[in-house]
Amino acid sequence: MPDPTTTPDPLLPIPEVTEPEAPRQPKKAAERIADLEAQLAAMNETAAQNAARAVEAEAKLDETADRIRTIERNLDGFARGLDEKLGPLLARLGASPEDVQKAIDTTPARQVGNLMLDDRMSEAEILERVRAIRSGKLAPDKATRFRTDARIYPDPGTPLHAKHAGTTIPLRTEVTRADFSPESLDQHIATGALIPIA
Repeated sequence: MPDPTTTPDPLLPIPEVTEPEAPRQPKKAAERIADLEAQLAAMNETAAQNAARAVEAEAKLDETADRIRTIERNLDGFARGLDEKLGPLLARLGASPEDVQKAIDTTPARQVGNLMLDDRMSEAEILERVRAIRSGKLAPDKATRFRTDARIYPDPGTPLHAKHAGTTIPLRTEVTRADFSPESLDQHIATGALIPIA
């Protein structure tokens, strides 16, 4: 045993003195049970909220499905009604895209000119003349009616000459091919004084 009066050797390690750990206080069983019951109650409350949300979402889904079924029924009825109304009309028209547009278009027709027809004209000739009038490009040699776009003196011996008594024909007056001699008609058309309208 070393002498207590002697100093310890500085090379030797000094043992550390640690305080003993305090013993853990085990939770009492009653406290642990209370904690578990509180956690279980919180889980039950969350589950109840989730179940209520699921019921609400299911009700909204049913409502949306009902709306979709109502819209589908309405669209079905609308399509049937449209087929019943437009079916015979489209069958008569031959169902070309232009004819379908005419059937759908509800705006009133606008008169673009007067069409002079005779009983020898074919349907194709009539349609060609109508399209030409609509586009404003009626061929002068096929036109029977004209509109004056300049002041013109009427040809002597014509009803227009008698009517206007030697004065010029007013602008925008509708005239026929018979109101002019072939030579003066060609000249007035060439200068743009007569515009074909029908």
